[in-house]
Amino acid sequence: MFSDYWLGGRDDVIEGFWQWSSTGENFTVSDWAPGEPDDAANSQDCLLIWKAADYQWDDQQCTINYRYICESEVCGLSIFSSSILLIILPTCIQSSQYALVMVIRLLQGLVEGPAYSSINGVISAWSLKSEKSRMVTLTYAGSSLSSAVAFIVSGALSCRVCWNAPFYFYGCLGIIWSTLFMCTVKDSPSNNTHLSTSERLLFDSERAKTKKPSSQTVKGIPWKNILTSVPVSAIFVACFTRNWMISLVRTVVPQYMEDLFDLSIFEIGLLSSLSAICMALVTVTGGVLIDKLIKFGFVSTTVGRKIAQCSGYGIEGVCIFCLGYIQDIDAAMVMLCVGVGASGLAVSGFKSNSLDLSSTYVSIVTGITRMGITGATISTLLVSLLRSRLEVSFITTWREVFMVAGCLHIAGVIYYGIFASGTLICRCELENKTLQLVGSNHDGYSAVKSKSTINNSCDTFS
Repeated sequence: MFSDYWLGGRDDVIEGFWQWSSTGENFTVSDWAPGEPDDAANSQDCLLIWKAADYQWDDQQCTINYRYICESEVCGLSIFSSSILLIILPTCIQSSQYALVMVIRLLQGLVEGPAYSSINGVISAWSLKSEKSRMVTLTYAGSSLSSAVAFIVSGALSCRVCWNAPFYFYGCLGIIWSTLFMCTVKDSPSNNTHLSTSERLLFDSERAKTKKPSSQTVKGIPWKNILTSVPVSAIFVACFTRNWMISLVRTVVPQYMEDLFDLSIFEIGLLSSLSAICMALVTVTGGVLIDKLIKFGFVSTTVGRKIAQCSGYGIEGVCIFCLGYIQDIDAAMVMLCVGVGASGLAVSGFKSNSLDLSSTYVSIVTGITRMGITGATISTLLVSLLRSRLEVSFITTWREVFMVAGCLHIAGVIYYGIFASGTLICRCELENKTLQLVGSNHDGYSAVKSKSTINNSCDTFS
């Protein structure tokens, strides 16, 4: 996000009485143009345009006016737009406008794309150093709980009301939620006026706040280093295999239940919700456990992430592989609940990992790794192709589906276990550059000398 900081002395203080001296390349001193904030009677006062991180000036020295698109607003607008499209979708389906249906689904994917990246930016700003896993798991537990509720509610609405009732129901909920989200959620603690002094000191002491990238920072994004980073690739692989599996569990397993066990929509929704509930419970408890292990020094951040990822997805991969050889509904549900439930541990793994690797570029890293969502598309297409073979029985087809998914998941676990890292590999800090303001005024204010160091460079990704 861009953060253009307009810094300048107030007209009644600065004119003719302050002398500015400056060093460094990341800022410029120029006349205050008419029409800019705090301009008085078109006077030519000094305006310092400082493209850097947050520096607190004394109230007598200057005023600060800044503008940027909040990450919380990006997330809210993403969900709001997707909800509008969801309400339109059933009308297109009823009119058999299949090309339009595909366009709307494509647009939904595009507008939902920034949601995860932006929300990770907000989480990064609000999470204390010792509570990253807990913040991420509490946030993403909502995804599992929503799946559990959606399975039940969608089945009930489809059976009791009409087939398109879920579209309108969730579309309206999305609009209401996104509006409330944008009105109440702040990008960072510094933007929240309701925090107490002790709470602000807590965030400052743990350096939990994420500095807003300046235009200088944005121009200097190390794209090549990010794209070739091995730890980033480990998160991408984990995201790819996870989306492959989540598509299988949430959209394909219901078809598996219908093919092999001939269950109704309501029964499928009810049974499918059980595994999602198990996952939500494990997600929250796993986040607390991993945070405690890291906080008290039992394991490093890297080891903690690998334990969460490998144990969670390793168990799920084995369970899904075995599911292909089970032909009893009770045993199948036990295997699903154990596997999907255990996967909740991995939320403290790769989904928290982006926050470890970079504080400034966390949204960019998340956005790149989220391209692994292509795994969901490939998974769905593969199942469709396998089920289209009329000469092969459903039992054989589903065995192949689950074997491929299980093996792929375990391969992803091995890759992550070898190459993942929990070490900060990109940091943008204020250093090396010095800004100095010296002056006095006719009202007897003492000379002021304020210093801040500026550096928008980024350490090399490894």
